[in-house]
Amino acid sequence: MGAIVSFGVILESAAPSLSVAINHYLTSKWYLNPLQALPIKALLVKDYALSEPLSLFINTPVSIFQGTDDIKTPLHQIQKDWNYGENVTLQEVKTGRHSNTYIQATNEIVKVANYMLKQPST
Repeated sequence: MGAIVSFGVILESAAPSLSVAINHYLTSKWYLNPLQALPIKALLVKDYALSEPLSLFINTPVSIFQGTDDIKTPLHQIQKDWNYGENVTLQEVKTGRHSNTYIQATNEIVKVANYMLKQPST
């Protein structure tokens, strides 16, 4: 089996961790509000954090596209305690919602992908 060559990683509407995504979802429906009292992070066998897989790509450009109006994975959540490395960039998509950020950012995503493909592989 040969080595995997990665020219870059593009993410869209990402949550910083599984527990943050679950907790935020619990606030999105009135009937789930009582479940916010649960210690979600403690109940998870593993609280997958976005920083973990991104740390494996230290020599690979990573671009995250996040909508400014995304209520499912809000921009402020991923900006909070930003520590994803110098190879990771955050692209704010103005008025982007969870359902349409990729549509609104299509041109920029293609530009980033083209740039990544033109870089020498590491």
